[in-house]
Amino acid sequence: MKTLNEILSQLAVPIVAVTGTNGKSSVCKMIEEMLLAAGQRVFLAGAEFGPIEKIEGNESNFDVAVLELKSSVLQKLPNLKPKVAVLTSLVPAHFERHATVSEYFEAKKNSFRNQDSNDILIYNAEGQPARDLVDKAWSNKIPYTLNQDLPPIFLRKINHEINYVQNEVIEKFSLDHFKLLGEHQKLNAMAAIAVVKCFRVSQPLIQKCVAGFESLPDRLKKVGVWQERAFFSDLKAANPLATAWAVSSFRNPLILIMGGDEISDGYTDLWGVVQQKVKKIIFFGKARFRIFNLFKSNNQNNVRCYTVRCLQDAIRLSKKKSGEGECVLISPSHPLNTDLILIKELEKINN
Repeated sequence: MKTLNEILSQLAVPIVAVTGTNGKSSVCKMIEEMLLAAGQRVFLAGAEFGPIEKIEGNESNFDVAVLELKSSVLQKLPNLKPKVAVLTSLVPAHFERHATVSEYFEAKKNSFRNQDSNDILIYNAEGQPARDLVDKAWSNKIPYTLNQDLPPIFLRKINHEINYVQNEVIEKFSLDHFKLLGEHQKLNAMAAIAVVKCFRVSQPLIQKCVAGFESLPDRLKKVGVWQERAFFSDLKAANPLATAWAVSSFRNPLILIMGGDEISDGYTDLWGVVQQKVKKIIFFGKARFRIFNLFKSNNQNNVRCYTVRCLQDAIRLSKKKSGEGECVLISPSHPLNTDLILIKELEKINN
């Protein structure tokens, strides 16, 4: 039986390898939708999309393979050479699998390590770790950001549109009908647009798809309204940066539910956003007291804090501690496995 490294090394169809700390699944799904709309036969696999190995013996049925690749998988792919690599974001994470930050970053590097000048590397230039990691890559690099100009080829967001800039020629994609919440989803859309431009998908078709993107399960979305309180779920927010992006999406007074069973790195950016946007935090899980103590030393605006045993208790408490017109955001900032009890609790919000 062939290893995954052998299967992908011998694959005849072009590979789009998508990795990063956050946003991988959303970017993969956006890419798939646009390529399918353009008539491409797409094999989508990896992580929640199913086993990559299923392409073995079936590659003649597909025009392109779009793969979501976690760091633990990339460590086993020393010969990977995708036609297009995507680095969606990069922050220290997954210390349950990696002994050091360097080990984690080096695993991510396998997504483009073997690329040459005939290949394309698309990366989120918002963070310094990602910029440093791709600095010496041999690939043709296409960065994307919220507001920077990084010629000769780059993507940026200006007001309510995405600009694809190539040698000073600008192609525009309106975000007026973009339904997904948060600036991070606009960054995800930029990454996906950059990929499908490599496959010559037309501007009108891309524009149509951008307006139709739907949120994947457990990503930031409104799940219900209870007595004039709006509840939002972002259960896949598995690190502080993901929660920071979710919190920054709101204007209304916000009650944040976060926590879990472990402590993560990278709280600095989250605490800064919390001071601006959050009036109350409910910490849950085994690590709730440790996370609360970390926040307490940075709590300059006297954000009210509560601790509870589990997420179900946090949802119930949020109903008591929130007022009319306020929003409740469930964004753990740690890996979290949802279960039937939680699903039932969220269903009660609409009842």
